[in-house]
Amino acid sequence: AGLVKGVNFDTQITENTEEGRLRPDFYVYTPDGGVIVIDSKAPMKLYKEATKAETESEKKMKLQEHAKSMLGHARALGQKDYTQATAKKTPDNVIMYVPNIAIYISACEQIPDLVQKAWNHKVTICPPEAVYPILKNIMLSWQQKKLHENAENIQEQALEIHKRLNKFHNHFIKIGKNLNNAVNAFNQGASSWKSRLNPAFRKIEEMGIADSSRQLDVPDLIEAKTDILEEDDE
Repeated sequence: AGLVKGVNFDTQITENTEEGRLRPDFYVYTPDGGVIVIDSKAPMKLYKEATKAETESEKKMKLQEHAKSMLGHARALGQKDYTQATAKKTPDNVIMYVPNIAIYISACEQIPDLVQKAWNHKVTICPPEAVYPILKNIMLSWQQKKLHENAENIQEQALEIHKRLNKFHNHFIKIGKNLNNAVNAFNQGASSWKSRLNPAFRKIEEMGIADSSRQLDVPDLIEAKTDILEEDDE
């Protein structure tokens, strides 16, 4: 059914209680923290003997004993307190697994209300065809829980990314402002060079005062573009 051992189910865990030791065959865990108990020790000895009986009367007797044995096993299962033993939420019913549909049908033919009588003892008798849908539904419940948890994680990650992007945006705005300030300072210097310093140097050179080998050969400075990053840019 897709269940994973050690995660969704465990096998043959021994529980010590005041009434003695319990050792069910399977614990199947539910997403809400509960556990479904499955016992797979259904009696089959008498059924096998019935299939080998030499006479019809002997076969019928063995099949009747087989059905009574099934009911007796269900009654004994119903007396075990798995809720107290596991310290977990458990359904009112324990699943009594019967490994063969023929064994199950044979017992029901001998005791037509076998399923109801077992139910009265808080036991559900299940052949493979009945227990599989139960396990599959549990697996689907686990998948739904995982999808829900993933959706919550995605939402948390989205909120965290938004928070970090907002912080990054604030840093980037500061960088843009500083770059704009640097550009403005550069343009002011370029303007001062063009309008005041450069003409003065040229005049000195034209008067022959400056060393001709050291005349300035500087191209006109071009103003840099301002408004590198506006605060309201997205």
